Amino acid sequence: MRLRTTIALIILTAGLAWFLSRNDLARTSESDAAHQRLFTFNKQQVDTIEITGKDQSVTLQRRGEDWWVSAPVEDRANPMPIQAVLEILLRLENIESFKPGSFSNESIKRAGLNGAAIILSISGAGKKLATCKVGTRTAIENSLYISIPQLKGGDVIHAVRLPFAELAKSKDSNAKKFDFLAMLQTSAQLWRDPTLIRLKADKVRRITFSAGTGIMEFRRGANRSWELVKPFQTRASDGRVNAVLAALLHIEARPAGKVPAATSTTSTVLPSMKVSIEAEDLSQPVELSLQPSSDPDAEIIATISNRPGSYILPGKAAAVWKLQPNDLREPHLAVIDTTTVTALQIRNITHPEIMLNKQGETWMLSRFGKLLPANQERVLQLFAELNATQIREFASDAASNLELFGLHQPVFELEWHEGEKSTLLQFGQNAEGRVFCRYDHEPFIYRINPFVLNAIPTDSVKWQNLGILHLSTLVVRRIIIAEGDSPAVTLDYDPSSNSWKGEIATKDVTKFIQKDKIDALLNKLVSLDAETWVTDRTAGYEALKNPALTVQIMVINPAKPGDPPTTHTLTFASTNPRMPGAAYYGRLDGNPDLFLINSIQYREITAPVVK
Repeated sequence: MRLRTTIALIILTAGLAWFLSRNDLARTSESDAAHQRLFTFNKQQVDTIEITGKDQSVTLQRRGEDWWVSAPVEDRANPMPIQAVLEILLRLENIESFKPGSFSNESIKRAGLNGAAIILSISGAGKKLATCKVGTRTAIENSLYISIPQLKGGDVIHAVRLPFAELAKSKDSNAKKFDFLAMLQTSAQLWRDPTLIRLKADKVRRITFSAGTGIMEFRRGANRSWELVKPFQTRASDGRVNAVLAALLHIEARPAGKVPAATSTTSTVLPSMKVSIEAEDLSQPVELSLQPSSDPDAEIIATISNRPGSYILPGKAAAVWKLQPNDLREPHLAVIDTTTVTALQIRNITHPEIMLNKQGETWMLSRFGKLLPANQERVLQLFAELNATQIREFASDAASNLELFGLHQPVFELEWHEGEKSTLLQFGQNAEGRVFCRYDHEPFIYRINPFVLNAIPTDSVKWQNLGILHLSTLVVRRIIIAEGDSPAVTLDYDPSSNSWKGEIATKDVTKFIQKDKIDALLNKLVSLDAETWVTDRTAGYEALKNPALTVQIMVINPAKPGDPPTTHTLTFASTNPRMPGAAYYGRLDGNPDLFLINSIQYREITAPVVK
């Protein structure tokens, strides 16, 4: 090949490569431009949305935290579709752009961008943030045409893909796909807020219901429980009051239009109902007025102070007339925070006062001038029982005749202390055996389940810790076990060699000792827990005159090495010798208090330790 031809081919190839690369760059640039966002603005700065259609124009304005329809009607707007429209505008995906003049008049008409187009304008602080015409849907799924005006040269038409957006219809319905175009084409009525009262439940501080001469008022402070203030002052049920509040805040209503004058359909039985709701950051309460109907299933006409016009509510809203103070009172006898209680006294007419005090995280029992560890589980169980006890009947709201309820001489009194605050709860029983109680600082009398009294033992021993010896294995030096008529087994511990010596009836049985069995016995004895303490001790004293088992444990005092050892003696006797699985009475060092252990515990103590 000639040199001239070769050079020409090289130049031609280079030119073709340049052309192709330029074309690829152009396509890439167009692709990037096609997928860029068309609008950029801060949603929080938007305060006005104008939607101008062929038949109607709608103006939406932000006032404080709420959106309002300001034209062609005046009402609070539904914030959910407004937020959806703004979100969709910011996330529109540009599929293709068409320069001004590239669409014929007929094409513009088919794209819906002629006089039939919807004009959408977004403003903030008097400044236009976004403006476009919205046309018809394109052949591509979930897309439509829009046009955006330019400063020079006319409108640029775009085919855009709509992002997915969800809009919850109500608290009871599932989210649905938000139809951007359909919402822009809708009437002003559908932009109005279907939720009659739009407040945050946790900000509500007072609710008042008034109908005729009757009134109920509830109040609460921040992070506090609800109280019933009127017609009397007492504890309210947080769960029930919050449920009523939630029902009020989720009432869906529709504009009533022209409401006819009251006719014979107006109820002659029920008076009109007024509901007042006070909340944080509200200068005035929201006042809701409800007009009843003689038909219990009929819709209800309502007006509300922070929205113009009248509204139609579903017939179920009539349930507000049925509310009674007792329906919303606290149904539990007590609501006690056990972490704040520091002391508890139990008094009854047949036994001495029981006094319990909390030291750190441990409950202590004052008994016979000594401070002993209390039964922690029983103390906590008492509070749990009180908190779980349901009030069966609000028997009286005036403590004028206590004798009628057996409260003139209470059979029980519980007094607990939380810091400087003390609470006294009194229990009485009437002639029919019904159990009533009252707080000494309140006039109210409650009827409760009589079985609650079973959770309040009257004998102080029942509140004592179930641990018997409270010893460390390191202080034990000798164990002597004598079961029935069998020879006693004596076990001596030598700490220097960490070994045990055994003797049965003066015979050395050390070589037959099973150390693992002795360790198990030792651990069982020093950590022995009673099943329960015995209150009727007569039978126990009689049985223990001839014990089935005697265990002696000799211990040292590490703090005083020179002191002689101390010996503790445990005696056991069956509660029913004829029954193999019967429980056993137990007694420590001849103390008056008796306890019970089960048959399994007894067999563990008497298990052989010598082969």
